[in-house]
Amino acid sequence: MAITVNFLLWNLKIFSQKRLLSTNGYRALDTIAATVVCTNTSVIGMLEVIDSGFAYALAYNLVDNLKTRLPGSQWGMRSLTTSQNDCYLLVFRTDLGFTFCDAYTTDEDANGNRLEFPSTNTRRGGRLPGAYFFQYTDNNTTKYFSVILYHAPGPGSLFCALGIENIPSSDAVTLFHETVFPPNNQPTYITDHALTACLIGGDFNVNSDSSAYNGAMNLGYTAILPPSRQADPRVALSTIKKNTQSGGYASTLDYRVNAFDNIFAKLPNTGRENAAQVVDLLSYLQVQPNHPCPQLALCGAAFDPTAIKNGTAITSNPLNNNEDAWHVYSEAISDHLPVYASYTF
Repeated sequence: MAITVNFLLWNLKIFSQKRLLSTNGYRALDTIAATVVCTNTSVIGMLEVIDSGFAYALAYNLVDNLKTRLPGSQWGMRSLTTSQNDCYLLVFRTDLGFTFCDAYTTDEDANGNRLEFPSTNTRRGGRLPGAYFFQYTDNNTTKYFSVILYHAPGPGSLFCALGIENIPSSDAVTLFHETVFPPNNQPTYITDHALTACLIGGDFNVNSDSSAYNGAMNLGYTAILPPSRQADPRVALSTIKKNTQSGGYASTLDYRVNAFDNIFAKLPNTGRENAAQVVDLLSYLQVQPNHPCPQLALCGAAFDPTAIKNGTAITSNPLNNNEDAWHVYSEAISDHLPVYASYTF
């Protein structure tokens, strides 16, 4: 039978143990959990989590929170180190028809050739994509799909576009390399399983209308939110302004800057995208009539403004205006909004 994967991608802005233990750390964690529940997320990929060891502590705390909010739900987790102080973290449901298999970073294409994933100033040596593999059963046949996370070097880096162009050629887009370890004195061997679908989420650090995305587009991928495809281009923007005008803005969309965060999908012919959005947490953290997720308004009200930079400017609790929500979100949670998409295949 077909499965549906609801995928949330979030750059968490240097989330460390020190930050988790700070005054508003667990309030930020509550907001992450409430967002997962609000969007009915089944797979959440997190970037800028500091240190793989801490990543599991963060994941365990998040899973405990999610089990309280969703009694009976079952979750798994896996982190992949990208550099000494940075890792990708994936937390996923284990009770919705798909099962985690393995995860690894890779810089190879399907033929074993090395791909270039740049650092700030060189063509190689930067973060590699992290690939997570899952299996499910369709018509009594075991099938596989991958979720790939990627964090490109910062905006303005000399070769930033190079990694984006190379991801569609990664072996993890088409194959799951399963290594089998038999008993001692027997050779190990690798079985390649073809993938039926691939979801790629990342902070790409270039706008999603950039020519850097052409390689993915030409290989049949769909980016969920290029500004040029929107009636209002602002809905595709995901990063948050560092400063605002006096009095703030009338729309939460005006607090956004760049379309750096996105999700690509390559699906079988029978697959479909069900929904996609940049999650407007600047709105959801505020009280409002007919709130789509009241728990997020409670999260917004819980933050301690005395532990927020320029928190004395916050005038409401619960939050009831865009400027207050911007202060809380940009200082206590992240400078990136999460991106969400749902796929059935």
